[in-house]
Amino acid sequence: MNHIPAFRIRRTAPALRAALFALLFALLFALLCAQPASANDGLVVAWGGGIEPVEQTSISIQREDLDIVYNEEAKNWTVSVTFYLFNPESEAIEHNIAFINQAYTGKDARFNGKITDFTTRINGKETPHAYSVGPATEDGFMAYTPEYFTSRIRFYPGLTEVSHRYTTTGALGWGPLRYGIGYTLTTANKWNGPIGVFNATVRLPPETTLLSEYGEKKSVLEPFGDFNIAVDGKQRTVHIRNGGLCASIRDFRPETDLFVEFYDREWYLSYYDLFGEYPKKAEDMEKRITPWALMTREITAADLARYPKEKLRYIRNAVYALHGYDFKDPELKAFFEKFPWYKSDPDFSESRLSDLEKRNIKIIARAE
Repeated sequence: MNHIPAFRIRRTAPALRAALFALLFALLFALLCAQPASANDGLVVAWGGGIEPVEQTSISIQREDLDIVYNEEAKNWTVSVTFYLFNPESEAIEHNIAFINQAYTGKDARFNGKITDFTTRINGKETPHAYSVGPATEDGFMAYTPEYFTSRIRFYPGLTEVSHRYTTTGALGWGPLRYGIGYTLTTANKWNGPIGVFNATVRLPPETTLLSEYGEKKSVLEPFGDFNIAVDGKQRTVHIRNGGLCASIRDFRPETDLFVEFYDREWYLSYYDLFGEYPKKAEDMEKRITPWALMTREITAADLARYPKEKLRYIRNAVYALHGYDFKDPELKAFFEKFPWYKSDPDFSESRLSDLEKRNIKIIARAE
């Protein structure tokens, strides 16, 4: 199944500040005052039966390599992250290091689900960790508890490589319609100095679309692979046919956290029609002509009667646009370039159209 994702910057929530000393990771999520989903490594000490992070002013992060892959069949995420931590002292420094998966607070549904298959490796060797959970959030459900994966690590003078790998369902959203993952970057600021080199790769399913709004701080992630960018008002849309997002930054002091979320592509194409209209009543869902309808059902005269004659030309040409037709008419080209799913293909051939789509073109042409 293909998906349409949304890609936004999100500021660190005030409610999270008590937990921000953990180092990195609550994978990718939305805007203003939203709580990050999980947090990464931080130095910790036992405190009142819980785990409290402490600031480290000596050890620095020389490099961080982050790789996130969405597993389309399993509908989950695999996360691999490696930190290269530098101890400048002449003596070893020993600390508890905790990877923290933050809990849902009841105020924001964009949080990462439970972690499975968690492993920690120190200099390539698997290291045992202790698992614990914190108190339940205000909702009072056991599913809504923070998770802690803690290892005792000795940092000898020079570099120590600490890596984690795990699987998570990511952020919960609107049932099967949305998938996401949050990543907390700002906790890295609790180590000494900036991250020397920050490398990140987020590998996405084919035919995904990322949405972001101007006015927010610019994301550190940029698209790679086969993609195109469209701008409509304050909305910047990146459609990725094949590839994902990546970053490579030196002397990085993160100011924001990240969020990536996906919407089911079939739902996206079937919800809005070509003119930005969506149903106000459930019974109107099947009456509209959406891009998905043009591909999956025969259009009727009654369907077309709902639209003014001047709009039928756009509806007919949408069938071609869905398959990448390179429009020579500047008006049609400008109209379809607003849509994230459209990308012109100079190798377009009518053989790509199904028999149903060809019938719909004839039906619409007669109505014009």
